[in-house]
Amino acid sequence: MENEKAGRRKVVYLLLAVLVACGIWLYVDLSSGQTVTQEYLDIPIEYLYESTLTDRGLMLVEDGTDLTIDLTLKGTRWNICSLDRSQIWVTASLLDVTSAGKQRVNYNVSYTNPKFNNNANAIQKERASFGMATVNISELYSRTIDVSWGATWRRAIPPVRWSSPTQR
Repeated sequence: MENEKAGRRKVVYLLLAVLVACGIWLYVDLSSGQTVTQEYLDIPIEYLYESTLTDRGLMLVEDGTDLTIDLTLKGTRWNICSLDRSQIWVTASLLDVTSAGKQRVNYNVSYTNPKFNNNANAIQKERASFGMATVNISELYSRTIDVSWGATWRRAIPPVRWSSPTQR
């Protein structure tokens, strides 16, 4: 009976020791401030204010335009591990584009999780695949085309043969 109690105590003490060790490890990891880096590939770039291009007689052409970016982000292990690729939002404004041709525009990296947006030191951009996004702008052409349509309907009716029961 005493051996069973001593065995149970050992198990309880062992579980308590593991729990305390995990707590100390978590505290040291969070308070040490060590940073790690993580690479995120093919993050889509969302171009804002495309309607202003249309107002100016311009349009954004996908061919020759940077559609994705590769980012290397730096932060504490806790923050980097809690950041999901889908929480990264890269935007570029087209407000300053006024003419056709290939141009370079600034982009902004933000996060859908307010924890990272409100704290500038939580996650930092360490590297990017390019410094400015390249956009290919073309003139917007429109043309009115008259379309006429006419149709003639004919229905082919197969010949019907009537036979009486006596003619068989």
